[in-house]
Order: sequence, then C-alpha cells, then structure tokens
Amino acid sequence: MVITPMDRGFGATVRAIDLRQPLTDRQQADLLAAADEYVLLSFPGQAIDDGQQLGFAANFGTPTSYFKRKAALVPGGDPRIISLTNEDADGSLKHASELADEGIMASRLWHSDNSWRQVPDRFTLLAGKEVPPTGGNTEFIDMRAAWDALPDSRKEALRTLVVAHSREQGRAAVGVKLTDEERQLFPPVPQPLVRTNPRTGRQALYLGMFASHALGMPEEPGRQLVQQLLAYIGQPRFVHSYAWQVDDLIIWDNAQTSHRSTPFAEHEYRRVMRRIGVLEQAPLLER
Repeated sequence: MVITPMDRGFGATVRAIDLRQPLTDRQQADLLAAADEYVLLSFPGQAIDDGQQLGFAANFGTPTSYFKRKAALVPGGDPRIISLTNEDADGSLKHASELADEGIMASRLWHSDNSWRQVPDRFTLLAGKEVPPTGGNTEFIDMRAAWDALPDSRKEALRTLVVAHSREQGRAAVGVKLTDEERQLFPPVPQPLVRTNPRTGRQALYLGMFASHALGMPEEPGRQLVQQLLAYIGQPRFVHSYAWQVDDLIIWDNAQTSHRSTPFAEHEYRRVMRRIGVLEQAPLLER
C-alpha cells in the first residue's frame, strides 16, 4: 500500500490496495492513521460493488442507516447505501425540480454529512460509478486550517460555543420544505462549534448549511455569527477541489471538513455515485 500526499497537507492518494479484499490489521491501522493526518483519502481504480463498499466502510466504524425518500434507494433497498444520481429509474435524466426535491441541489452548499443528527456521520465513503467529462467535482474545506488561521482572541470566544443544527435549516436553503413527519423525526440538535481530534489533538471548526444559530445568546446575533463563519470558511485558501474519475472511491472525515458538489451539465451527462456513512460513536456533546 502506497500513500501519497496531495496538496498542502490535505488529502492523500492510496494505491497498491484492492478494496474488494478484506484489510489486514496493518492496513486498517495505517488507513485510520492516514485519515487522521490527511482527512481525505482517494482510492483510484476501485471497481467495487455496493456490498464490497459496505464491507470496506465497516473498517472505520458502524455504517449509518439513513432515513431517505424512495428515490434514493439502491436495488435491494439497503438503508445503509444511498444512490446519488441525476438519473431516473427508467434511465432518463431528471428535471431540475426533482433534483432539488431530493436534496441533490442542496449538496451544492457547504455541509458536514448528517450534522443535523444527534449522532452524525464521522466518515463518508463516496464511489464514482459514472461521472461527467467536466464539472461535478467535490470541493472540501480544510476546517483545521480555517481554525488555525483565526486570531487567538477569536478562538477563545468561539472555543466553547454550541450551535443548533437542523435538517430543516439545510433544506430551507434551497427552498425545500420538510414534511410534518420529517420535522417530528428530526428536530434541531446542539453540536459543538469546535471539534478536537482525540488522537492528533488538532482542532477544527464544525459547521455548514445545517447550522442555524449559536446557542446561549439572542437568536439573531447567534444567526449572524454562524453566517459570518460560513463566509469565512469558504475562502479559496481553505478549499481543495477533487476531480472525479470513474471507479474512484474517496473517504473523508466529516469532523474536520466541510464539503459540497460543484455544477455540471446535469441535463446532458449522468453522474452516479454511491454514498455510505460511518457513524460517530456517541452524541458529540457527550463525548
């Protein structure tokens, strides 16, 4: 197994490994350490099926079972696997309204996967089954670098803040309303604004489109604070863009990144991905 850093200490490419096969204990330990150090790992040329991707994900923890709409189901309906695609079941390309309704357009905004859940996703694994010839990159913010660049006085003011995250906040950003059932199932949850990797000691900001306002202060100033930070983290100096190739598989650490997809000619080309999440071990504030 060969691990090659990508850019400015963020991201690494992993080669000479076949993810269709079970990992050895040494490979598992090396990949977990690499995920801590580089946050994003890319595995090119991995033509794996859904079951093999799920097996690989289990090396990082417990795969997430998702609440999802029927359109996101994969063949067999495994609730741990999400199909991210602009393709209908009959093979035609979806209309813009369908894409927005299923949250595909919401993925164009910075977010950390499932931060609106009490127990969010720690890792995300995304496999590229079909990708457009241009566009459709996935962009990442190194939230460690964004934290490091803040003045010390600013860090002191932010370090212990707690922020409300909600699915409703994220969907409202693209004009999608939750059903009454979804509102009951997914009320707002409190999450720490700053997270610390217990193995490396590095700290990172934790927010994205699901973050609505800081708690412990009047709501409007709390919202303004979140909006200011969202504008801050999106600076180009913190952003890394990943260009997809067919059969790429990537895994990233949601505790230390925010990410988004980028536009492509979705009414001309297909983009078919499989996503699997890996859960945190407990609610973040309990940890």
